[in-house]
Amino acid sequence: RQDLAFWGDKHPHYCNCLEFIYHCFPNARFIRLIRDPRDVATSIAEMNQWPLEEGMRATAIFLDEYESFFLGHRGLPVFELKYEDMVRNYTETTGKLLAWLGLGMAPEVANFISENAGRNAHTAMTEDVPIRNFATSVQRWRKVFDSTHEMLAMEIFGRYLERYGYL
Repeated sequence: RQDLAFWGDKHPHYCNCLEFIYHCFPNARFIRLIRDPRDVATSIAEMNQWPLEEGMRATAIFLDEYESFFLGHRGLPVFELKYEDMVRNYTETTGKLLAWLGLGMAPEVANFISENAGRNAHTAMTEDVPIRNFATSVQRWRKVFDSTHEMLAMEIFGRYLERYGYL
């Protein structure tokens, strides 16, 4: 739509078509969701019922593709949004994002956030699902990694852990 001012979507597999998206929307602003790669790998492994090592390999592919794209397009307007900040304070973090987009926080938006902050984004708004505290997913990797997983994670994700402040 030509009158569409804002559109957003989140899916790790967009790493496979970032150049195409950029080509289609050369004036786009990007919101980059940053999350501890160890938690991402834990989540991916759990969702797919994979061993942790497989979740780490999949996560590394996503991270490498996103990193390559953003390093190759240093002039792009990018807002880095930390997952941990979002789940600790949805309203404040959303307010910062909206301000970066040049928008204010309407009371209706603040109300929607407070009513739906714990809703799983993979369910329809009409579904009656339990609300959960997503802040409990922060550092979830500590509950499932053993020392071998920790060493492998450092080998695979070390530069990202350092770059994003997780060390």
